Amino acid sequence: MENIPVAEIIDEINLPIVAYDSSAIGETLGGSGFLMKEKDPLLTAAVINKILSDNELKETILENQRERLQDFQYDKVKSLFWKYIDDFLEVHK
Repeated sequence: MENIPVAEIIDEINLPIVAYDSSAIGETLGGSGFLMKEKDPLLTAAVINKILSDNELKETILENQRERLQDFQYDKVKSLFWKYIDDFLEVHK
């Protein structure tokens, strides 16, 4: 699922996210999902197997992802955007 924004994956697919920690993926996940530090296919397979075989772990990750998705709701993003604009304008008066 390369090149699909992480927030869209959380919203559209009800699966725990296991991703390589690069670019803005870690920040976007914000502690939800599982970040891989290395591109190791055997380790990645083991992590996926552990998550899918441990229902409590899987549900915890999914709940964290759903909570994180709330940070990308329109009203919240709009409010944060205007706060940044206001802060910027205040500093540059």
